[in-house]
Amino acid sequence: MKFKKWAVILFASFTLTMGCSDDDDVATEVPKDPENTTRPPNYITLLVDDMGFSDIGINGGEISTPNIDQLASEGIILDEFYAAPTSTPSRGMLFTGKDNHQSGVGNMAGWIADREEQIGQPGYEGVLSLEALPISEVLQGNGYETMIVGKWDLGEEPEYYPSNRGFDKTFVLLPGGDTHYLSDENGNVLSSQPPAAYARLGRESLYNENGQEFKDFPPHAYSSTYYTDKAIGMLDTRDKNKPFSLHVCYIAPHAPFQAPPEVTEKYIDVYAKGWDVIRQERFARLKELGAISQDALQPPRPDSVTAWNDLSEEERKIEIKRMAIYAAMIEILDDNIGRLVKHLREIGEYDNTVIFFMSDNGAAFLEAGSPAKQKYVSENFTGLENYENMGGPTSFISANEGWAMVSNVPFTRYKGDTYEGGIHTAAFVHYPQSKVSGVKTDRLTSIMDIGATMLDMADIQYPDAYKNKVNIPLQGVSMAALFDGELSADPTRWLAWELDGLKGLRAGDWALSQKWNDETSCWDENWNLYNLANDPFETTNLAETEPEKLQELQSLYDIYVEENGVIEVDPCPYGEEDRVS
Repeated sequence: MKFKKWAVILFASFTLTMGCSDDDDVATEVPKDPENTTRPPNYITLLVDDMGFSDIGINGGEISTPNIDQLASEGIILDEFYAAPTSTPSRGMLFTGKDNHQSGVGNMAGWIADREEQIGQPGYEGVLSLEALPISEVLQGNGYETMIVGKWDLGEEPEYYPSNRGFDKTFVLLPGGDTHYLSDENGNVLSSQPPAAYARLGRESLYNENGQEFKDFPPHAYSSTYYTDKAIGMLDTRDKNKPFSLHVCYIAPHAPFQAPPEVTEKYIDVYAKGWDVIRQERFARLKELGAISQDALQPPRPDSVTAWNDLSEEERKIEIKRMAIYAAMIEILDDNIGRLVKHLREIGEYDNTVIFFMSDNGAAFLEAGSPAKQKYVSENFTGLENYENMGGPTSFISANEGWAMVSNVPFTRYKGDTYEGGIHTAAFVHYPQSKVSGVKTDRLTSIMDIGATMLDMADIQYPDAYKNKVNIPLQGVSMAALFDGELSADPTRWLAWELDGLKGLRAGDWALSQKWNDETSCWDENWNLYNLANDPFETTNLAETEPEKLQELQSLYDIYVEENGVIEVDPCPYGEEDRVS
């Protein structure tokens, strides 16, 4: 992040982290294991859903995440890592190593229906296009065993199943989200999806294992734990003569917020301080960690967020539990990541496994869904009105802006925007054979880079053609050089985004950002220009005072549009009579 100019900074000793070095000048040398140097590396991708930047301890959070913190402190923190504004395009980018428009997710499937100019156009399938080559197919064709567990979100019809897109072993939730309690006391499937979703697909479960409908859950299955069970099972039944690639796509901490009460209870007193105090504490800890300058001033609370002390006692009680459930979900997620890493050690694969960790976008504060889903949820689940049931299997609650503001400290805005809070996510890479560890890099990196890194480290050539058509080169950039200690930023790299009329760009210290404007029911109709080196919190729009820089960045965006076949649409999808406040 552009808070301080650094290429490599080791972490100061910090009570919420583990294994951090006290040396703030020199990277730690890690000896390679000679028995593994000739084998291609294994890969595990840990993708979490809608988690804010500072929700983990290594980034200043108060939630207990010792396993994530340990991996991060022993790895390389990607301090300038970007995903897409929402989940589905991020996954398209992850699984293809290319921009979301190249992967088929130029827009969310449900939004394309309202954009006549995008319907039926290449790059706007709303799923992982059958014309897009998944990285999994490339790895599979070059001797890797490929596996995926968790959220798929890239197509629910058989031709789009991951089992038909280069994955040898699969256990996936096909749509973009559902409940975290997967089954009731009898093992029956629990779901927040309306009956119409099942009728449309002719199924009783939206889970799929190796291409077949899956509904044989044990009693009280819970998403993070059950996904990890499945991942461990895949590792134990794999072909031991092959290197492997395993994606574990957790749905935590995506709404609905659900967690066992005994874990939730641990955080009730923590969040009794309220969002204003917790936000200030996270900001202060980021200063202690050296992540932001000591003289940085936290931006004021957004006008749309009520001061904690202005809430009624009953409102505060509900909000405390809301965030406590969210924190419990992340703690359980961390426990399971620790369990997976422990198993890697037990089977002797830890030293030769590269672990990638990231969130698919920033924290959210609105739970979207079709009118049919919203109606079904309102009739079959309880919300904030039932305090005792909050967090249970039949509870459906999500974040509000106050807690999303906390989760995204120190950034501005949320999931769905191209402000830092929407696209700049927590991420790191971990490899025991790396020449350096316990370091940060300010190299501009993207979720697209994961696939490019995998192929590079395995010395696999990306194909020039796919399905008898020219296959454009990977747009992701390999990060393999990081493990050799090459941490400095590439000053020529830039990234851009477009999603349903929302645009954004990052180049050097500069950002073009956009957000939704409730007053006009439009994306910001003009670019907002920020200098992240001087204004990392995106508070001062320089579009009028820096016209030459604005034009320079707009020219880069025009290149992005041309290279990716972006079909630009009206930033105001509603007419005057349809505008909402």
